[in-house]
Amino acid sequence: FPSHDTDPSKTGIATYSANLVSELSLISGVKIVSSFLEKEFVLLPGLRATLTSTDNGIPNSEILYMLGNGEHHWNTWNWMLRYPGFVLIHDAKIPDIPLMEGEDPSWYNLEYSEKSNQFLGRLPLHTKGVITHSRHAAEIVKRQLSEEQLKNIDIHVLDTGHPTEKSTSIPKSLIQRPIIATFGFQTANKNLNLTYMLISFLASKTNGKGLICGRIDRENTTKAKKIWGKFGNNPSDLSIYSWVDTEKYDALMASVSVGVQLRSTTNGESSGPFTQLTSQGIPTIVTDLGAFSEFPPLPGVLKIPPVIHSADIESICAPMLELLKNDESYYFASRELVDFYQNKTYDRCAAELLKIIFE
Repeated sequence: FPSHDTDPSKTGIATYSANLVSELSLISGVKIVSSFLEKEFVLLPGLRATLTSTDNGIPNSEILYMLGNGEHHWNTWNWMLRYPGFVLIHDAKIPDIPLMEGEDPSWYNLEYSEKSNQFLGRLPLHTKGVITHSRHAAEIVKRQLSEEQLKNIDIHVLDTGHPTEKSTSIPKSLIQRPIIATFGFQTANKNLNLTYMLISFLASKTNGKGLICGRIDRENTTKAKKIWGKFGNNPSDLSIYSWVDTEKYDALMASVSVGVQLRSTTNGESSGPFTQLTSQGIPTIVTDLGAFSEFPPLPGVLKIPPVIHSADIESICAPMLELLKNDESYYFASRELVDFYQNKTYDRCAAELLKIIFE
């Protein structure tokens, strides 16, 4: 199991990956291979797995590669070339894989989209099967793969309890003074201008607070604060966290009233924070693109266009404002979300993965 996306303090999908590995470790023996130093590698408490930075024993194991689009996945590609296994792709965008010995140097001169196509085209030669987390990503990947090589598993979450228990656990104070938040790596494809505008607008209309949790650079920190102020919000009511541990991350998310998880473009990627928010019954605003579009039409998920004029923000956000201002509507939307996830748990996801790998 070579992976570089299992540090929960860094990205939402990393939290998902770590939780999934934890569940797999309860069912089957798991060895995690990482080029990170062991002291830098963060694992969830209770994980029953061995950790190594070498590939000893890999050839004698069934291998699940978690392949993302960051530079740390270059070594994952090296392992895939030597030891074919099953590949779990979180989106259809590929890392800018460096040239391997003997490969055509014209690779570097290709457009990124063509690199992606060639990369996906090479997957059948170096994998036993490919697993995706959204139908959108599956549609992109299957252009290069046979149906037998491609499987899709909906992104899963931990059990969230009975819906009525979840709905009554939402503190009244959070509805009276909501916390509007976004989680995850604050990158350009997250449509940050619009994200910060929606957070600021909703807070200004509900006497709420703002929260940003995820890796964020100085430029975007300044941008978020500036937009927050333009809507007349108190500067002290905006909290920004770049790096937090798993316990802090979970506590922050549990305090949220509404999530905002947007995209400018999509490669079919699933969103860890979106799944974590909605599975806890937290209404969330998303962009009507890719995997987000596949989510059923529930009152707790507001799907919006990728481009919105500032004059239209109030009308676009009206359904979410209604939830925040009406306790009964909020509780109903929350229950509907938790209900949706009742059978979508990590243990089921782990079982599905193992069935694919060993069938």
